[in-house]
Order: sequence, then C-alpha cells, then structure tokens
Amino acid sequence: IDPHTAFWMLPTRQKTRRWVKRPLRAAAMSRLRRAGYPPQLAFERVVCCSEYVRSDLVTAGRLPASAGVLLGGTDPLPFVEHARSRSPSGDRPVELLFFGRLIHDKGAHTALDAAGILNRNGVTNVRLTILGSGHPEYEAQLHREVAALGLGADVTFLKQIARDEIPALLSRFDIY
Repeated sequence: IDPHTAFWMLPTRQKTRRWVKRPLRAAAMSRLRRAGYPPQLAFERVVCCSEYVRSDLVTAGRLPASAGVLLGGTDPLPFVEHARSRSPSGDRPVELLFFGRLIHDKGAHTALDAAGILNRNGVTNVRLTILGSGHPEYEAQLHREVAALGLGADVTFLKQIARDEIPALLSRFDIY
C-alpha cells in the first residue's frame, strides 16, 4: 500500500483528528483515484540493498531481472575479529544478539519467535539480546511477545549505541 492511501485508510490516535479525517477520507481517496494514483512506475534501473531483497522482489514480479545489488560500505573486519575472540563453553548459555533498527522489516520478531520455539522444545540455555531502537509500537509489540512467550528471563533489550561501540560488544555473544 502506498503512503498516501495508508494515511487516509489508517485510523488516527487522537479522537479529534478522527472526526476530521473520517469525512475527508472519501473525498481524498476519490481525488487520488481520479489523479491516477498511485502511479505505475517503470523500474528500469534499480539497485537493491541485498541479494535477498533483489531475489524476493524479482520473484514477486516487482522488479526486472536486471536489478542490481549495491552492498553497504560496512567494513566487516572489526566485527569478525571480535566474533572470533569468543570461545564456546558448555557451562554457560548460548548468547544471541540481534542488532539493528527495530522496525518490522528488520525482523527482530523472527528472532523472538525462534527463541520461543527453542524454549518450547526444551532448549533453555539460550539468551537473546535485542540491541537498537525504532518504531515505538513495534518495540511495544516485541515486549508483549517476550511476555507472551514466557521469555522474560531469557531476553534483554538494550537501547541503540554508537556504531563504533558495536564491534567490542560482539565479543559477549556467540551468534549475531
């Protein structure tokens, strides 16, 4: 759904705005349709942020097969060096880290779902840390999911930190 249609179709949080937006919705949507909105875009030269995104969009018929991939300019060396410094040990839990913007598209909820599956199947020596910040409603959803899955003792939330602090933090985790 495009952002203009989403704006008019989604409810507002404040009651006073609801009373204003509701009668205007039909007129706005009618005007958008008359204007041919949303426009049909021709993506002739497209670059995606990952091979996964490219493959997904090409398979769905949203992008041409000629779409390219332009990877971010992150130097992986500091991350790899710190990741190798952590050695496995049988007497401590496996430490997992999800770090990134907390929005639905990044998939922190998928990490929680996986932790829940492990827990239900008797794998109780896994701890998940979710590092980052993002959309308040999505963050609240993640906290509700932790409670619903009974993972309060196994999941920790950390607020966003400076990017240059992340490599040193990684040495505390087995998988990220």
